[in-house]
Amino acid sequence: PSVATQESWSWEQYLKEQNAIAAPVELFSKDQSFPEHENGFQVGMRLEGIDPRHPSVFCVLSVAEVCGYRLRLHFDGYLSCYDFWTNAGSPDIHPVGWCEKTKHELHIPKGYRKDKFVWMDYLKACKLQNAPKKLFRNRSSNGPVPKEFQVGMKLEAVDRKNPSLVCVATIADIVDDRLRVHFDNWDDSYDYWCDVNSPYVQPVGWCQENGRTLIAPQGYPDPENFSWPEYLQTTQTNAVPAKVFKMRLPHGFLPNMKLEVVDKRNPRLIRVATIIEVDDQRVKLLLRGSLPAHLTLEPFDRICALAALAKPALDMKTIGTRSPLQDCLPQTQGGLLISFSINSADESISQDYETKQKK
Repeated sequence: PSVATQESWSWEQYLKEQNAIAAPVELFSKDQSFPEHENGFQVGMRLEGIDPRHPSVFCVLSVAEVCGYRLRLHFDGYLSCYDFWTNAGSPDIHPVGWCEKTKHELHIPKGYRKDKFVWMDYLKACKLQNAPKKLFRNRSSNGPVPKEFQVGMKLEAVDRKNPSLVCVATIADIVDDRLRVHFDNWDDSYDYWCDVNSPYVQPVGWCQENGRTLIAPQGYPDPENFSWPEYLQTTQTNAVPAKVFKMRLPHGFLPNMKLEVVDKRNPRLIRVATIIEVDDQRVKLLLRGSLPAHLTLEPFDRICALAALAKPALDMKTIGTRSPLQDCLPQTQGGLLISFSINSADESISQDYETKQKK
Protein backbone atom coordinates (compact mmCIF):
# COMPACT_ATOMS: atom_id res chain seq x y z
CA PRO A 1 0.00 0.00 0.00
CA SER A 2 1.12 3.55 -0.67
CA VAL A 3 1.44 6.33 1.85
CA ALA A 4 -1.65 8.51 1.68
CA THR A 5 -0.57 12.12 1.34
CA GLN A 6 2.54 14.25 1.54
CA GLU A 7 1.16 16.14 4.53
CA SER A 8 0.70 12.94 6.57
CA TRP A 9 3.75 11.09 5.24
CA SER A 10 6.31 9.85 7.75
CA TRP A 11 9.29 7.54 7.60
CA GLU A 12 7.93 5.48 10.49
CA GLN A 13 4.69 4.73 8.66
CA TYR A 14 6.44 4.10 5.35
CA LEU A 15 8.96 1.66 6.84
CA LYS A 16 6.15 -0.23 8.56
CA GLU A 17 4.07 -0.50 5.38
CA GLN A 18 7.09 -1.59 3.34
CA ASN A 19 8.26 -4.01 6.05
CA ALA A 20 11.65 -2.33 5.71
CA ILE A 21 14.38 -0.91 7.94
CA ALA A 22 16.19 2.42 7.86
CA ALA A 23 19.94 2.42 7.41
CA PRO A 24 21.29 2.77 10.97
CA VAL A 25 22.52 6.23 11.89
CA GLU A 26 25.85 4.83 13.07
CA LEU A 27 26.73 3.86 9.48
CA PHE A 28 26.84 7.52 8.50
CA SER A 29 29.80 9.79 9.09
CA LYS A 30 29.56 12.96 11.12
CA ASP A 31 29.45 14.85 7.83
CA GLN A 32 26.33 12.96 6.83
CA SER A 33 24.48 12.67 10.11
CA PHE A 34 21.98 15.05 11.68
CA PRO A 35 23.36 18.58 12.18
CA GLU A 36 24.28 19.74 15.64
CA HIS A 37 23.10 23.30 14.96
CA GLU A 38 20.27 24.92 13.07
CA ASN A 39 20.89 26.44 9.67
CA GLY A 40 21.47 30.10 10.50
CA PHE A 41 22.21 31.30 6.98
CA GLN A 42 19.83 33.88 5.54
CA VAL A 43 19.10 34.96 1.99
CA GLY A 44 21.46 37.76 0.91
CA MET A 45 24.38 36.85 3.19
CA ARG A 46 27.81 36.91 1.53
CA LEU A 47 30.57 34.34 1.88
CA GLU A 48 33.45 32.66 0.04
CA GLY A 49 33.40 29.20 -1.43
CA ILE A 50 34.60 26.69 -4.00
CA ASP A 51 33.18 26.67 -7.52
CA PRO A 52 31.95 23.06 -7.88
CA ARG A 53 32.68 23.13 -11.63
CA HIS A 54 36.24 24.35 -11.01
CA PRO A 55 37.36 22.99 -7.62
CA SER A 56 40.55 25.08 -7.58
CA VAL A 57 38.61 28.37 -7.73
CA PHE A 58 37.30 30.26 -4.67
CA CYS A 59 34.55 32.78 -5.40
CA VAL A 60 32.42 35.52 -3.86
CA LEU A 61 29.06 33.91 -3.13
CA SER A 62 25.66 34.97 -1.84
CA VAL A 63 22.88 32.90 -0.29
CA ALA A 64 20.05 32.86 -2.84
CA GLU A 65 17.73 30.38 -1.11
CA VAL A 66 17.50 28.46 2.16
CA CYS A 67 15.62 25.17 2.28
CA GLY A 68 15.92 23.09 5.45
CA TYR A 69 19.62 22.50 5.98
CA ARG A 70 20.35 23.23 2.31
CA LEU A 71 21.58 26.41 0.65
CA ARG A 72 21.36 27.58 -2.93
CA LEU A 73 24.43 29.72 -3.55
CA HIS A 74 24.86 32.35 -6.24
CA PHE A 75 28.08 33.66 -7.81
CA ASP A 76 28.03 37.44 -7.40
CA GLY A 77 28.11 39.14 -10.80
CA TYR A 78 27.06 36.06 -12.76
CA LEU A 79 23.80 34.57 -14.06
CA SER A 80 21.65 32.44 -11.77
CA CYS A 81 22.05 29.45 -14.11
CA TYR A 82 25.40 28.88 -12.37
CA ASP A 83 23.80 28.66 -8.91
CA PHE A 84 24.41 25.46 -6.98
CA TRP A 85 23.11 23.68 -3.88
CA THR A 86 25.14 22.58 -0.89
CA ASN A 87 24.54 21.93 2.80
CA ALA A 88 25.00 24.52 5.53
CA GLY A 89 27.85 22.52 7.07
CA SER A 90 29.79 22.05 3.84
CA PRO A 91 33.59 22.36 4.07
CA ASP A 92 33.47 24.07 0.65
CA ILE A 93 32.17 27.35 2.07
CA HIS A 94 34.04 29.87 4.21
CA PRO A 95 33.46 33.23 5.90
CA VAL A 96 34.40 36.52 4.29
CA GLY A 97 38.19 37.03 4.50
CA TRP A 98 39.08 33.33 4.55
CA CYS A 99 40.94 33.44 1.24
CA GLU A 100 43.08 36.37 2.33
CA LYS A 101 43.85 34.67 5.63
CA THR A 102 44.83 31.34 4.03
CA LYS A 103 46.57 32.87 0.99
CA HIS A 104 44.09 31.51 -1.55
CA GLU A 105 43.21 33.64 -4.55
CA LEU A 106 39.63 34.97 -4.47
CA HIS A 107 37.79 35.18 -7.78
CA ILE A 108 36.00 38.51 -7.45
CA PRO A 109 32.57 39.44 -8.89
CA LYS A 110 32.35 40.21 -12.57
CA GLY A 111 32.91 43.92 -13.24
CA TYR A 112 35.33 44.49 -10.34
CA ARG A 113 39.12 44.88 -10.51
CA LYS A 114 41.13 42.35 -8.55
CA ASP A 115 43.59 44.95 -7.29
CA LYS A 116 40.79 47.24 -6.12
CA PHE A 117 38.41 44.73 -4.51
CA VAL A 118 38.10 45.03 -0.72
CA TRP A 119 35.46 42.92 1.01
CA MET A 120 34.37 45.48 3.58
CA ASP A 121 34.10 48.21 0.95
CA TYR A 122 32.08 45.88 -1.28
CA LEU A 123 29.66 45.00 1.53
CA LYS A 124 29.26 48.62 2.59
CA ALA A 125 28.80 50.01 -0.92
CA CYS A 126 26.18 47.40 -1.83
CA LYS A 127 24.56 47.44 1.64
CA LEU A 128 25.21 43.74 2.08
CA GLN A 129 25.73 41.48 5.09
CA ASN A 130 28.49 38.93 5.48
CA ALA A 131 27.59 35.55 6.94
CA PRO A 132 28.76 35.41 10.60
CA LYS A 133 31.76 33.17 11.25
CA LYS A 134 29.82 31.16 13.83
CA LEU A 135 27.67 29.70 11.03
CA PHE A 136 30.62 27.91 9.44
CA ARG A 137 31.50 24.44 10.50
CA ASN A 138 34.75 23.91 12.36
CA ARG A 139 36.55 20.95 10.78
CA SER A 140 39.52 21.00 13.16
CA SER A 141 37.90 18.21 15.19
CA ASN A 142 38.59 15.84 12.29
CA GLY A 143 42.30 16.44 12.69
CA PRO A 144 44.71 17.89 10.10
CA VAL A 145 46.04 16.00 7.10
CA PRO A 146 49.08 13.94 8.19
CA LYS A 147 52.31 15.84 7.56
CA GLU A 148 53.45 13.11 5.14
CA PHE A 149 50.91 14.49 2.65
CA GLN A 150 52.35 17.64 1.09
CA VAL A 151 51.39 19.86 -1.82
CA GLY A 152 53.21 18.73 -4.98
CA MET A 153 53.52 15.09 -3.99
CA LYS A 154 52.42 12.38 -6.43
CA LEU A 155 49.92 9.55 -6.04
CA GLU A 156 47.49 7.47 -8.08
CA ALA A 157 43.85 8.57 -8.15
CA VAL A 158 40.53 7.51 -9.61
CA ASP A 159 39.10 9.84 -12.24
CA ARG A 160 35.67 10.44 -10.73
CA LYS A 161 34.23 11.44 -14.11
CA ASN A 162 35.47 8.11 -15.52
CA PRO A 163 35.74 5.86 -12.44
CA SER A 164 37.17 2.91 -14.34
CA LEU A 165 40.35 4.95 -14.84
CA VAL A 166 43.18 5.36 -12.33
CA CYS A 167 45.55 8.17 -13.26
CA VAL A 168 48.81 9.86 -12.34
CA ALA A 169 47.91 12.69 -9.97
CA THR A 170 49.30 15.41 -7.73
CA ILE A 171 48.24 16.91 -4.41
CA ALA A 172 47.44 20.44 -5.58
CA ASP A 173 46.17 21.92 -2.29
CA ILE A 174 45.51 21.01 1.33
CA VAL A 175 42.82 22.66 3.44
CA ASP A 176 42.08 21.44 6.96
CA ASP A 177 41.48 17.69 6.66
CA ARG A 178 41.15 17.48 2.87
CA LEU A 179 43.31 17.23 -0.25
CA ARG A 180 42.66 18.62 -3.72
CA VAL A 181 43.61 15.98 -6.26
CA HIS A 182 44.83 17.23 -9.67
CA PHE A 183 45.45 15.02 -12.69
CA ASP A 184 48.80 15.79 -14.27
CA ASN A 185 48.55 17.76 -17.54
CA TRP A 186 44.75 18.06 -17.35
CA ASP A 187 42.74 21.17 -16.53
CA ASP A 188 41.28 21.78 -13.08
CA SER A 189 37.71 20.83 -14.05
CA TYR A 190 38.73 17.23 -13.28
CA ASP A 191 40.11 18.15 -9.82
CA TYR A 192 38.28 17.08 -6.68
CA TRP A 193 38.54 17.38 -2.93
CA CYS A 194 38.66 14.31 -0.68
CA ASP A 195 40.00 13.16 2.65
CA VAL A 196 43.20 11.15 2.97
CA ASN A 197 41.28 7.93 3.61
CA SER A 198 39.22 8.22 0.43
CA PRO A 199 39.13 5.06 -1.74
CA TYR A 200 39.80 7.36 -4.69
CA VAL A 201 43.46 7.95 -3.75
CA GLN A 202 46.16 5.28 -3.66
CA PRO A 203 49.96 5.25 -3.30
CA VAL A 204 52.36 5.24 -6.23
CA GLY A 205 52.64 1.67 -7.52
CA TRP A 206 49.14 0.61 -6.46
CA CYS A 207 48.01 -0.10 -10.03
CA GLN A 208 51.02 -2.29 -10.73
CA GLU A 209 50.50 -4.26 -7.52
CA ASN A 210 46.80 -4.78 -8.23
CA GLY A 211 46.94 -5.53 -11.94
CA ARG A 212 45.32 -2.27 -12.97
CA THR A 213 46.25 -0.04 -15.90
CA LEU A 214 47.67 3.32 -14.82
CA ILE A 215 46.75 6.22 -17.11
CA ALA A 216 49.83 8.33 -17.82
CA PRO A 217 49.66 12.15 -17.90
CA GLN A 218 48.23 13.68 -21.05
CA GLY A 219 51.03 14.18 -23.59
CA TYR A 220 53.40 11.71 -21.91
CA PRO A 221 55.83 10.53 -24.65
CA ASP A 222 55.39 6.76 -24.10
CA PRO A 223 52.17 6.18 -22.12
CA GLU A 224 52.27 2.39 -22.64
CA ASN A 225 55.56 2.22 -20.74
CA PHE A 226 55.05 4.81 -18.03
CA SER A 227 57.67 4.58 -15.29
CA TRP A 228 57.11 6.15 -11.89
CA PRO A 229 60.84 6.34 -10.98
CA GLU A 230 61.63 8.11 -14.26
CA TYR A 231 58.63 10.44 -13.97
CA LEU A 232 59.45 11.42 -10.39
CA GLN A 233 63.04 12.11 -11.37
CA THR A 234 62.03 14.10 -14.47
CA THR A 235 59.50 16.21 -12.57
CA GLN A 236 61.76 16.45 -9.49
CA THR A 237 58.88 15.44 -7.25
CA ASN A 238 58.26 12.90 -4.49
CA ALA A 239 55.58 10.28 -4.00
CA VAL A 240 53.33 10.27 -0.95
CA PRO A 241 54.77 7.51 1.32
CA ALA A 242 52.74 4.33 0.88
CA LYS A 243 52.68 3.68 4.63
CA VAL A 244 50.38 6.66 5.32
CA PHE A 245 47.51 5.26 3.24
CA LYS A 246 44.99 3.41 5.41
CA MET A 247 42.66 0.56 4.52
CA ARG A 248 39.01 1.60 4.69
CA LEU A 249 36.69 -0.46 6.89
CA PRO A 250 33.57 -2.08 5.36
CA HIS A 251 30.79 0.49 5.10
CA GLY A 252 28.12 -1.73 6.69
CA PHE A 253 25.22 -0.87 4.37
CA LEU A 254 22.98 -3.81 3.39
CA PRO A 255 20.44 -4.44 0.63
CA ASN A 256 16.86 -3.26 1.31
CA MET A 257 17.88 -0.56 3.78
CA LYS A 258 16.08 2.77 3.28
CA LEU A 259 17.66 6.23 3.33
CA GLU A 260 17.55 9.68 1.75
CA VAL A 261 19.59 10.77 -1.27
CA VAL A 262 20.09 14.11 -2.99
CA ASP A 263 18.83 14.01 -6.59
CA LYS A 264 21.84 15.34 -8.50
CA ARG A 265 19.68 16.06 -11.54
CA ASN A 266 17.65 18.43 -9.37
CA PRO A 267 19.68 19.03 -6.20
CA ARG A 268 16.86 20.88 -4.48
CA LEU A 269 15.08 17.54 -4.07
CA ILE A 270 15.76 14.72 -1.64
CA ARG A 271 14.65 11.28 -2.81
CA VAL A 272 13.49 8.28 -0.83
CA ALA A 273 15.91 5.51 -1.76
CA THR A 274 16.38 1.77 -1.27
CA ILE A 275 19.72 -0.03 -1.31
CA ILE A 276 19.52 -2.71 -4.01
CA GLU A 277 23.08 -4.01 -4.07
CA VAL A 278 26.41 -3.39 -2.30
CA ASP A 279 30.09 -4.07 -2.82
CA ASP A 280 33.24 -3.02 -0.95
CA GLN A 281 33.00 0.71 -1.65
CA ARG A 282 29.75 1.18 -3.58
CA VAL A 283 26.02 0.85 -3.14
CA LYS A 284 23.36 0.62 -5.82
CA LEU A 285 20.17 2.53 -5.06
CA LEU A 286 16.62 2.61 -6.34
CA LEU A 287 15.32 6.19 -6.11
CA ARG A 288 11.55 6.46 -5.70
CA GLY A 289 9.37 9.47 -6.28
CA SER A 290 8.20 11.67 -9.13
CA LEU A 291 9.98 9.61 -11.76
CA PRO A 292 8.84 7.54 -14.77
CA ALA A 293 7.32 4.19 -13.88
CA HIS A 294 10.33 2.24 -15.12
CA LEU A 295 13.90 1.52 -14.11
CA THR A 296 16.93 3.13 -15.70
CA LEU A 297 20.35 1.65 -15.11
CA GLU A 298 23.04 4.31 -15.27
CA PRO A 299 26.67 3.35 -15.94
CA PHE A 300 29.08 4.12 -13.12
CA ASP A 301 30.79 6.90 -15.06
CA ARG A 302 27.63 9.01 -14.64
CA ILE A 303 27.11 8.41 -10.97
CA CYS A 304 28.68 11.67 -9.83
CA ALA A 305 26.20 13.56 -11.98
CA LEU A 306 23.17 11.73 -10.65
CA ALA A 307 23.40 11.01 -6.96
CA ALA A 308 24.84 12.24 -3.72
CA LEU A 309 25.97 10.14 -0.82
CA ALA A 310 23.27 8.64 1.31
CA LYS A 311 21.67 10.18 4.40
CA PRO A 312 19.90 8.65 7.39
CA ALA A 313 16.15 8.28 7.05
CA LEU A 314 14.18 11.10 8.71
CA ASP A 315 10.70 11.39 10.15
CA MET A 316 8.84 14.24 8.45
CA LYS A 317 6.86 14.97 11.62
CA THR A 318 10.03 16.20 13.32
CA ILE A 319 10.98 18.68 10.59
CA GLY A 320 10.07 22.29 11.28
CA THR A 321 10.86 23.69 7.83
CA ARG A 322 9.30 22.29 4.68
CA SER A 323 11.73 19.82 3.20
CA PRO A 324 12.35 19.06 -0.48
CA LEU A 325 11.73 15.45 0.54
CA GLN A 326 8.03 16.29 0.58
CA ASP A 327 8.14 17.00 -3.16
CA CYS A 328 9.42 13.57 -4.14
CA LEU A 329 7.77 10.98 -1.91
CA PRO A 330 7.12 7.47 -3.25
CA GLN A 331 4.19 7.67 -5.65
CA THR A 332 4.81 4.85 -8.15
CA GLN A 333 6.34 1.42 -8.32
CA GLY A 334 9.01 2.80 -10.63
CA GLY A 335 12.18 4.67 -9.94
CA LEU A 336 15.74 5.39 -10.95
CA LEU A 337 18.38 2.74 -10.42
CA ILE A 338 21.84 4.12 -9.69
CA SER A 339 25.09 3.22 -7.95
CA PHE A 340 27.88 5.28 -6.44
CA SER A 341 30.94 5.12 -4.23
CA ILE A 342 30.89 5.34 -0.47
CA ASN A 343 33.21 8.22 0.36
CA SER A 344 31.99 9.88 3.50
CA ALA A 345 33.99 13.08 3.42
CA ASP A 346 33.67 13.78 -0.26
CA GLU A 347 31.49 16.85 -0.62
CA SER A 348 31.66 17.01 -4.38
CA ILE A 349 29.65 13.80 -4.46
CA SER A 350 28.02 14.24 -1.11
CA GLN A 351 25.87 17.36 -1.15
CA ASP A 352 24.82 16.73 2.43
CA TYR A 353 21.26 17.46 3.47
CA GLU A 354 19.81 16.97 6.89
CA THR A 355 16.66 18.63 8.17
CA LYS A 356 16.07 17.03 11.55
CA GLN A 357 17.72 19.02 14.32
CA LYS A 358 19.64 16.91 16.82
CA LYS A 359 18.11 16.98 20.27
